[in-house]
Amino acid sequence: MSAHAQTPVGDAPERLRQAQERVAALEDQLRRERRRRREAEDRLEGLRTIFDALPLRIFWKDRNCSYRGCNAAFAADAGLSSAAQVVGMTDYDLAWSRQEADLYRECDQRAMWTDSPCLNLQESQLQASGRSVLIETSRVPLHDGYGKVTGLVGLYRVCSEAASDAASLSGPQEGFRDLVENLNEILFTLDTQGSIRYISPAIEAITGYHPSEVIGQLFHRFVHKDDLALAQRHVDSTMRAPTPAIEVRILTRSGQSRWMRSSSRVIQRDGRVQGIVGVISDMTEQRALEQQLRQAQKMEAIGQLAGGVAHDFNNLLTTILGYCDLLLMEPAKESVRIRGLGQIRKAAQSAAMLTQQLLAFSRKRLSAPQSVDLCTVLGDMREMLKCLTGENIDLRVRASGQAGTVRCDPAQIEQVIINLAVNARDAMSSGGRLSIETEVVEFERAQFIGDAQLPPGAYVRLSVTDNGMGMDEATLARIYEPFFTTKEKGKGTGLGLAMVYGIVEQSGGRIEVESRPGWGTRFSIYLPRETSAQQGQDAFAEEAPRQNSYGNERVLVVEDDQAVRSLLSEVLNQNGYRVLEASHPENALRTAERVSEPIDLLVADVVMPTMSGPQLAARLTAMHPETRVLYISGYAADALGRHGVPEAAFLQKPYLPDAFVAKVRQLLDESC
Repeated sequence: MSAHAQTPVGDAPERLRQAQERVAALEDQLRRERRRRREAEDRLEGLRTIFDALPLRIFWKDRNCSYRGCNAAFAADAGLSSAAQVVGMTDYDLAWSRQEADLYRECDQRAMWTDSPCLNLQESQLQASGRSVLIETSRVPLHDGYGKVTGLVGLYRVCSEAASDAASLSGPQEGFRDLVENLNEILFTLDTQGSIRYISPAIEAITGYHPSEVIGQLFHRFVHKDDLALAQRHVDSTMRAPTPAIEVRILTRSGQSRWMRSSSRVIQRDGRVQGIVGVISDMTEQRALEQQLRQAQKMEAIGQLAGGVAHDFNNLLTTILGYCDLLLMEPAKESVRIRGLGQIRKAAQSAAMLTQQLLAFSRKRLSAPQSVDLCTVLGDMREMLKCLTGENIDLRVRASGQAGTVRCDPAQIEQVIINLAVNARDAMSSGGRLSIETEVVEFERAQFIGDAQLPPGAYVRLSVTDNGMGMDEATLARIYEPFFTTKEKGKGTGLGLAMVYGIVEQSGGRIEVESRPGWGTRFSIYLPRETSAQQGQDAFAEEAPRQNSYGNERVLVVEDDQAVRSLLSEVLNQNGYRVLEASHPENALRTAERVSEPIDLLVADVVMPTMSGPQLAARLTAMHPETRVLYISGYAADALGRHGVPEAAFLQKPYLPDAFVAKVRQLLDESC
C-alpha cells in the first residue's frame, strides 16, 4: 500500500484526540446546563414566603413520594410545628389515616408515571386536629433538565372551609398568579375544540408572542406542520385518557421552530370533559447539546474504528495481492493455482463481510433474514472466538444438536455473538470462564423477557455467561443506551450492546440480562424457532433461481466502474444473454437511441456521475417501454431511501455471479 493511501490511517490518532476533546467540552457544557437547572430549581425556595401566606396547602415531593417541602398551612394540617419537619417524610408518617395515605401515594404515582397533571381530585383527609374534611387536590409533575420526571408539586384547598374563606380568595388567587407568572414553563388550557383558553406569560419570552395574541387561537397555528398530526393525536388521546408527554416543535413569531415538551391532563366538571390543561417546557437548547454530543461521540467512535478497520483491510489486501503476484510470476502447478485462487476468494469474502459489518454499524445495510442453524454458526465461529477472547479465558461452547433453526441475518447474529464475547472478555481482565450455549425452550403461556412479552411457542435460547466483575443496578438500567459505556475513554464506543439489542428485536426475539457485582453476567437471547414448513420454503426459494438462469434477452449494462462492468458483461455472456455496455448514463441513452430491437433489461448502478440510475431508467423506458430495470449499489440505504429504488428490483454489492444471473432471470420472467 502506498504512503499516500496510508495517510488517513496515520491521521486517525489526531482525529481521535480532537474528537475526545470535543466530547469533553460538550460534557462540561452539559454539566453547566444541569447546574443552571438545579440553580433555577433552588430559586423556587425563594417563593416560600408567598407559599406560607396562602390559605392554599402547597407541597412538593421527590420521585419516591417523599416530601421535599411544604408551606405553613400544609404543615398545620399535618400536625407539624414547622414546614421544615416534613422533609424526608412520607404520607404514612403524617396525621392522615392509612387508607388516605394509600390513596395519596396512588395519585402521586399516577401523576408521575403518566407524566400528566392530576387536577381537581376530591379526597378525604383526617387532619391532626382530629377533624375529617373534604379536600380538592391538584398535582403537576416536575422535570429535570433532560425532561425526566423527578417528582411533583401539589396543592389543595379544604372544601368545607370554602364559605368562610370566600372573602379571602382574592389573596390566594393573586399569590397563585404570582407563582405561575414566575415559572419558566408555559402553563396552558385548551377547550374541547382545541382553542387556547389560557396561556401563562412565559410564552412571550420563548416565542415572542404576547399571551393576548395567543388566547382564543387554535393551537394548530403555532405547531410546526411536520409535527401537527402528532400534536393533534396527543390532544385527542388526552381528551379520552391519561397520555404520556410528547415533544413537538412550535413556531415563534420570527418563524423559527423550538422543541417543546408538553404534558397535559383532561379537565372535567360534573363528569363532562371541558378541555385540557398542561405544562410546556422548552427543550431546544437541551436537544441541541445532546445532538452535538452524539455527533462528537460518533466521530470518536469512528476514530477508534479507523485503526482496526485499516489493520484488517491491510491484512486482506496483503493476502489478495500476494497470491495474485505469485500466480502471475511464473506458471504454477494446478494445485498451487487452485489453492491460491481459493485463498484470494476467501480473503475477498472476509473483506465483504467487514464491509457489511461497517454498514450494519452505520445502519445502512439491508437485513437479509434466512434460516440459520445457531449450532452451525457457533461451530464455525469457535476458533475465531478462541483467538478473540485470548488464552486466559476458558471458552466453553455448548451447542445443542436439537436446537433447530431461527430466521435472522447470519452476519448480524455473528455480530451479536462477537459483541457479547468481547464484552465478557473485557469484564474478565485477569482471566475467567466464558460459556456460550444454545438450547430449545417451550413456553406454554406468554412470558415477559426483558422489557417485553413473548407469545407462547418454541424458542432457541442463546446464552452468553461470564464470571467477570458484573454490573450494578444503575449500570444495568442503561446498558442498551447508544454510546453508554463503563469502559475508560478510548477503550469502548458504547455501541455494542445497542447494536445487539436492535438486531435481536429486528429478528423478532427478546434479550434479558442477569448480573450483579462479583458474580458475573448472563445474557439470554430468545429467537423464535422455525417450523419445518418455513425451512422448506427457504430451501425451495434458494434452489429455484439456479434451475433457470440462462436466457437470450438483450441486456444493457450501465456501470461507471470498468472492472465491475466487465465482470457483469462476462457473466451475462456466459449465460447466453446479448449484452450492450455503457460506461455512463449519456452513453447508455445514445446506445438506446441507435438500437431498433427491444432492450429487455437495464442493469444500472444507482449512483453515477451526472445522472442517477432511477433518472436514467425514466428516460430510457420512455424510449423503450418494455424495458425492465435492475438496480445495483454498494449502499443499500442510499438506494432504497433517498433514490426511492424498489427492493424487489435491487441487488446489493458485493454479490456472487449466481445471485446476479438469478436476479436477472427473475425480473425478466416477471415481465412475461
